[in-house]
Amino acid sequence: MTQVLERAVSVGLKLCPAMTGPYLRLDFLDQASSSNSVLSDGKKPADSLAVASAAPGDQEFPRGFYLRMVDGVPRLRGYRCDDAHGFTLDDTFIFQSR
Repeated sequence: MTQVLERAVSVGLKLCPAMTGPYLRLDFLDQASSSNSVLSDGKKPADSLAVASAAPGDQEFPRGFYLRMVDGVPRLRGYRCDDAHGFTLDDTFIFQSR
């Protein structure tokens, strides 16, 4: 996770405030449906968009949110991870521009 965030900052992006996820979910209702409706244990679900947020300091509190569409129903879920968590090249993050 640290490498993803450091790279984003190096190209001029910023982390999003934690409240960004719920606002995006209310506004972004035409997201394409997920190719897989099964929750992925320990991995970001297929076709979801993760909102990149700062770590809250409490491992039990969600680090951020991800948005996905399942069978036409918009979903917003929190995710938890530590800085050592590995994401895949297929994972898509949302950042703020400066």
